[in-house]
Amino acid sequence: MPSTKSRARPAAFYTRTRTALIGLGVFAVGASAAAGVALWRRARRPSEGHAAPDLKADRHPDGSKRAPADFRPDPHAQVDESDREALRPATEKVRHRTETTEELNGAATVGTA
Repeated sequence: MPSTKSRARPAAFYTRTRTALIGLGVFAVGASAAAGVALWRRARRPSEGHAAPDLKADRHPDGSKRAPADFRPDPHAQVDESDREALRPATEKVRHRTETTEELNGAATVGTA
């Protein structure tokens, strides 16, 4: 048995691999901790709005199934012109792929089918 300690150094591949694995482990622990904190904070966040006890039951408090009269639309009311225009079906001509133009490098080209 030799009495002196070996002076052989580990292979460079081993050193790089060990360093990479340590770095990957540190990254994984940090990412897991960040995700855990984010989920914990999200679970503790108060819900928005307020409680609606009348909507929690299976039945309406007064026994009816209709909305209050103040919230029902008037079926005989005239439709406003802007609302009528918004509800009008789209009648614009549909452009086919052959009619579209694209700009490539500053030059307009016509698409092909």
